[in-house]
Amino acid sequence: PPSSSSSSSSSSSFSPPSSSFDDYSSFSLAANSPPLLNSSIFDEDRLEVLRSGGRLSKVLLPHELVRVQQHLRVLHISPAQQQKIALFYKRMLPAFELSCKALAHLPRSAAPEIGFFGRSNVGKSSLMNEVLTSKKKLVHSSSTPGHTQALNFFSLRISSPRSPPAMYLVDMPGYGYAKAPKNAKNEWLSVMHNYLHTRQQLKRVFVLIDARRGIGKKDREFLDDLLPFGIVVQVVLTKMDKLSRRERESVVVDTQRQVDELPNALAAVLETSAKTRDGVQHMRAAILIAAGLV
Repeated sequence: PPSSSSSSSSSSSFSPPSSSFDDYSSFSLAANSPPLLNSSIFDEDRLEVLRSGGRLSKVLLPHELVRVQQHLRVLHISPAQQQKIALFYKRMLPAFELSCKALAHLPRSAAPEIGFFGRSNVGKSSLMNEVLTSKKKLVHSSSTPGHTQALNFFSLRISSPRSPPAMYLVDMPGYGYAKAPKNAKNEWLSVMHNYLHTRQQLKRVFVLIDARRGIGKKDREFLDDLLPFGIVVQVVLTKMDKLSRRERESVVVDTQRQVDELPNALAAVLETSAKTRDGVQHMRAAILIAAGLV
């Protein structure tokens, strides 16, 4: 696979994009990238699952999960897809839907769900707010570790608040230190574990990593724990604006190396900053691709 340091975002100065927020043309990055998929050694049905961003079959054992992420380092988006993505977010009506502390309370909709997960204080709420809307803060952020203690669902409807949800973004409880009783932590971890294991609507989990720390032991343990669930994951680096150019290049290379070792992870590591909104267009595009809406 090509070196991750060839990415334009890791070699240029880190500043807010000058193009329109609805311009997704820069998302197709590499004209000389390798083939997206080497289909000669993989079953077509398994490849189709990865193409669509869906859940891999539960009958597959972890060691049987296909290893094609090295061919997916760049997500290619056609001009037609770019237009669909821009139109979706222009017409989108985001709203907080519900908070679930038990599986019985999950939405009964068949709409696709995209999970956001990461360590406490990784910047999850801030990034989700930038993805959802730039006008108001739907996802509550807190300086207290472990603030999210349930599965919080945010619906994305098109044009009318009465229309059925096109998809949900799911704010999941973080891992690491949480200022909460042990029994409470065990309860929400149990709910989240069962959600990951059984929820067919869950199409992808974006695992957020603080760029200042990179993938740590707890992060890697969680990524490895997702293997038996057959869930396709994508790693997102947050707070990139807080690093120097040399630090950014180093963390991207190290993150890419570890992602390449994960058979259920897409190789395209997303680099973001909620403060400068850099990478938000790419994040929005990746979400719709994962949900199968473009």
